[in-house]
Amino acid sequence: MSWSNYTYKKPEHIERKPGDYRCIILNAESSISKTSGKQMLVITLRPSGTTANVKAYIVDNDYFDDNFSQFLDAFPDIKGNSAMANPDSCFQWRGAEGAIKLKVNDNGYFEPDRYPWIEAGSKKEENLPDFVWKARDDEPQEIPTMQEFTELDDNDDEDGEIPF
Repeated sequence: MSWSNYTYKKPEHIERKPGDYRCIILNAESSISKTSGKQMLVITLRPSGTTANVKAYIVDNDYFDDNFSQFLDAFPDIKGNSAMANPDSCFQWRGAEGAIKLKVNDNGYFEPDRYPWIEAGSKKEENLPDFVWKARDDEPQEIPTMQEFTELDDNDDEDGEIPF
């Protein structure tokens, strides 16, 4: 291929097969739906063994409680921490591991299935192979990890002076 002699070639995604995958959250943010104008969560996931990024959406509608609860059931690290199990704390979810059911659309891209979240501890989730991180060329080679809060010791300086 050259600049002046370009021919369109449909992308071939060898690694993309529909099914159940362990996944990791790369990013989560609160946004506004362009179609309904309602608040929503946009969660960017990386399925195990792939370099694909998949976006899942949880919209604030009549089904929000069910959809968000199913999401939390799939990500025990988030569900088990009451401070994080809140849509307003979604920025802290990077690195959380869970499981999702994916399909491949007509263009060859992954997208979440109709009821995508696979409950942690279920037979379906336990039968999945361990998560395998596959980084893109422009990403760090190490797997993202969840942020944790660290408490500082109560060791006050003896002289009580501020060091700056």
